[in-house]
Amino acid sequence: MELVIGKNYDYFDNGVISETRKYDCTLVDIIKFEDIDECILRGWEKEVETSYWLYEKETDVFLKARINGINTPKYVYFVRAKEAKWFSIGWFSGVLREKEDITKISSI
Repeated sequence: MELVIGKNYDYFDNGVISETRKYDCTLVDIIKFEDIDECILRGWEKEVETSYWLYEKETDVFLKARINGINTPKYVYFVRAKEAKWFSIGWFSGVLREKEDITKISSI
């Protein structure tokens, strides 16, 4: 997936690929691992430990994004994930994908 700051992507709440869980998401920044805020880093480390089946053990970048149209924290952060490629950490966790017709999607 090509990552472009300012581009809109599909965000699927909790990783469930369906129209009812789909939201518009704008990529705000691509942050190198060594430049990430300490609080975000600690949150990612905890997620990797507790959800080891979901997240990759390493990530080179954090994707800072805004989920449009719902009441969320100001930003969510996506990291490398095993099956889904990009999955956010924290309270509003979900899958980041290219915009596409989800009726053609068979699995994440």
